[in-house]
Amino acid sequence: MKIISFDLDGTLLRDNKTVSDFSKNILLKCREAGKTLIFNSARPPRLIYEVLPEEFHGDIIISSNGALINKGEETMFKNFISPEDTRVIIEYLEGNHPKIYFSVEQGRDSYTSFYDEAYNKEMFALKVDFREVDLKGTPKFLVRVGAMTEEELERFIQTLPPSCAFLRTDGGEFAQIMARGNTKLSGIKKIVDMKNYHIDDVIAFGDDHNDFEIIRDCGVGVAMGNAETAIKEVADHVTLTNEEDGVAKFLFENVIGA
Repeated sequence: MKIISFDLDGTLLRDNKTVSDFSKNILLKCREAGKTLIFNSARPPRLIYEVLPEEFHGDIIISSNGALINKGEETMFKNFISPEDTRVIIEYLEGNHPKIYFSVEQGRDSYTSFYDEAYNKEMFALKVDFREVDLKGTPKFLVRVGAMTEEELERFIQTLPPSCAFLRTDGGEFAQIMARGNTKLSGIKKIVDMKNYHIDDVIAFGDDHNDFEIIRDCGVGVAMGNAETAIKEVADHVTLTNEEDGVAKFLFENVIGA
C-alpha cells in the first residue's frame, strides 16, 4: 500500500481531540517508509490544523469533504458552491428555519446568523448579519437537520440548487452541503490520479457516514471499533476504537511490520 488516508474525528483523534504520541510516532514511521499520508476530513482547513500535530502540516490535507485539497501552502484542488447558490441556501434557511443552527464556511472562518452565542462558540462559528456580508464561494454548509421534521427536511433538500449535494452525518443530527461531486473519495481519487497510482493502493480509515465510500472502495478499508454499523459492514477490517489508538495499532501490525 502506497497511500494511507485518515479521517480525524472519531478515527485518528481521541475523544479529547488529540493525537497520542504513539499514533504520531507510527504515522511518522509510515512516512519514513515512503507512504503518502492524507488527512481527509469534513473539517475546514483551520480546524484541521488546530488538532493535527505540526509534523503533519506539510502532508496532504483533504478538507470539507473533498472541496479543497492542500499540500502545505499549495492548493492542489478546490470546488466550491458559488456565491449565488450560497445566498440562495442562506435565504431559504433564514426564511423558513430561523431557529435552526447552520454555518457557512467563508475563507478562514465559519459564519452563522444563529442567535445562541454559546452554541456558536462551541461550533467555532462567528455570528453575522448575512445581508451585510459580501459572500464568496463556500466549500461547505453545516446544517442541524435533526431539528427539522421529515417533511421540512425533504422540502429543504428539494430546494437545494442543482449544483449542490446533501450528506447527512453525525447520527443524522447534521447535514453537510457541498458542491456536487465533492466527497472524501473524490479527493482521494484526485490524489491517486496525480501520483499515477490506483485506488487499490490506498488504505483508508474512518468511522462515520461520510467515510462509507472510502472504506468500501479503497484497496483496504478499515473501520474503527466505534464506527457506525454501516461502515463496519463494508470494511475489510475493524480495528480498535479511536480511544484505543486503533489506527496506529493496525498500522503497526499490518504496515510497519509488514
